[in-house]
Amino acid sequence: MLAGLFSVNADKTVETAASRIHGVGSVLGFLALAFAPLLVALLAFREGAGGAGVFSLVCFALDVCCFTLFVMADKEAWRGTWLAQEGTWQRLTLLFMYLPLALLTAAQLIQK
Repeated sequence: MLAGLFSVNADKTVETAASRIHGVGSVLGFLALAFAPLLVALLAFREGAGGAGVFSLVCFALDVCCFTLFVMADKEAWRGTWLAQEGTWQRLTLLFMYLPLALLTAAQLIQK
């Protein structure tokens, strides 16, 4: 949420304090959220919900793959290739980060 309060420069240069805060906040948020599927998987296995645990582990693996592609997409060596779809990889990364949390939330709502 911190990164959303501060804007980044259009050309992605880090010139202002706001763009620095945005960059640091984005990195910390992405890294923290990247491990959410793994945490959900561990909790699911502990509770005996093997299906949810496997689903969360698959989401974690896809999350790591898409995050790697997201980071690679910004590099000069990959410009003009199918890997250069930075926005697509970012959205897919977030999707796989949030899917296990959505499953956990839905399961809790159904139980109540």
